[in-house]
Amino acid sequence: MAHDAAGNVSPDPTSLRPDATEVAAELQRVLASQCFEQSDRAKEFLRFVVEETLAGRGDRLKGYTIGVEVFGRPKDFDAQTDPLVRVEAGRIRRRLAEYYGTEGARNPLRIELVRGGYAPQFTYVQAAPSPDAVAAGILGPAQPPAARSPTRFLVAGAVVAVTLFGLILWRALDPAATPTAAATHSEEVAPPGPPKVLVLPFANLTNDAAFEYFAHGITEEIILRLAEFDVLVISDPRSAAEPDSLATVAPVTGVGYVLAGTVRNTPDRVRLSVRLSTADTGEQLWGEAFDEPAAVGTLLAFQERIAERVAGMVTRPLGPIFQQQLARTTHVPPEHLDTYDCVLKFRYYRHTFSARDHAQTVACFRDAVVREPNLADAWGGLALLYLDEHLYGYSAEGGPDDALTRAGEAARTALDIDGDNHLANLAIARVRLSNGDVEGFRRAADRLLELRPRHADDLMTIAALFVITGDSDRGLALVDEAMGFYAPDRPPGPFFVAHALHALATGDYDRALEQALKIDLPEWAVTPTIVAACAGLAGEQLIAQRAAQRLLDLDPEFPLHARAQFDKWHPDETLLMRLLEGLEAAGLDLP
Repeated sequence: MAHDAAGNVSPDPTSLRPDATEVAAELQRVLASQCFEQSDRAKEFLRFVVEETLAGRGDRLKGYTIGVEVFGRPKDFDAQTDPLVRVEAGRIRRRLAEYYGTEGARNPLRIELVRGGYAPQFTYVQAAPSPDAVAAGILGPAQPPAARSPTRFLVAGAVVAVTLFGLILWRALDPAATPTAAATHSEEVAPPGPPKVLVLPFANLTNDAAFEYFAHGITEEIILRLAEFDVLVISDPRSAAEPDSLATVAPVTGVGYVLAGTVRNTPDRVRLSVRLSTADTGEQLWGEAFDEPAAVGTLLAFQERIAERVAGMVTRPLGPIFQQQLARTTHVPPEHLDTYDCVLKFRYYRHTFSARDHAQTVACFRDAVVREPNLADAWGGLALLYLDEHLYGYSAEGGPDDALTRAGEAARTALDIDGDNHLANLAIARVRLSNGDVEGFRRAADRLLELRPRHADDLMTIAALFVITGDSDRGLALVDEAMGFYAPDRPPGPFFVAHALHALATGDYDRALEQALKIDLPEWAVTPTIVAACAGLAGEQLIAQRAAQRLLDLDPEFPLHARAQFDKWHPDETLLMRLLEGLEAAGLDLP
């Protein structure tokens, strides 16, 4: 008679709940893997929480207990003020993601350390192995990893997989996972979850062996930068030396995209070429070349700058990976979308701000928090959508009157789950501003910026709010930083809000109108509001009247509550005065 992972007796060997013996064997496989071999502290942490859970004490696992029992902290250890346990738990989640994205991709059992607690969960990703299969050796004992060459590790990088800062690894992204109902209805539905990007070692095409170091350095720097975004990054040096191995590596690891590059030189310049392709067809989705003077003193800065540029370009909203992933969700029923799909829809919504996209994204996140209530991204995204319901009058579950309250509750839930989540921190900053706590907003915004968000949309939002509340210098610097993630001639429309409002507040009406016309989001009431105000003060009556009419088409009662709408943003008094004057100059009769 077996015991399951909760310590209960389970007489049925085919139960879908793994028993203690199976979990113990999986633990040994994980601890013997390359992903954990150089971290004794992570091993001890994971072993302790698994064994405590198997012993039936999972509900007692707290930060204090782990700090004292695993890390030897003194009896007066305060887990609330000392982040040691939380930080190490995050590292273990990333190591588990790495393991199940590579070495353990085919394992039938998963050990997961779910955010919001320290008790691990044990689940099958396919039917439990039969006793006959085990006896036949189909599922063999844990094996130690093959020895690796230190030189190969240092020069080309070992197989690594790193999940994003702030995002979690959902069970559904594992290649061995049971197909979703959506997948059974259409062969075109790709596996859900964050996309996997295989980064190949950059090829040194120069005649100078010294550039080998530069090629290896830029490869590793790009991997680190990409890992800060919503992708799972895999590096496999074999795929560069043995191109045919990609056909084997991609299906096993679920890789969807391949990033590769070359380094060339002339007597006075270095050229770095980068390209992103699909793993299955080899279709090139994006490519760019970068040049730099061949001075040793500038190569390191060049390496870091280009790595950040490449990561931002590849993963940006509306960029090549985003478009491919979003297309995957187009014909999938909402109930079959996973949380990553909801995040995709949310990012798309932030580039349209349309009521229709808002409603679809709210529905997606509401389903997500029911399925997986411990996902900070889902609660943070839901909070931001509730805020837009409050600001723009979009319809959702309870109406705009209580939307701000719901936004605050969702934001606090997200922060309780993961205090470092970027959407949670952005949401709490915006909630504070909407409640009139401008200083509280700025403190929360500072906290978000300390987390170094690599999401241009976050920077853009905070930048616009800084400008609205009168901190224009800081806001404009942030929006310029955010624009650096895009090609100079293709920044998204919302990025021009900050510059348009700043120019309006300072009386530069021609520039204000020039920037306002670039916003170009016709379904978002903010667009015609700003255009009408800027055009009215710039003396461009035809443009002002057209924008005013568009505003009335979107919100026929806008003139009656214009002041109340603006007050929700708690704008700087000068900016508020210019907006009201401009709308009246555009022909709107404001009470």
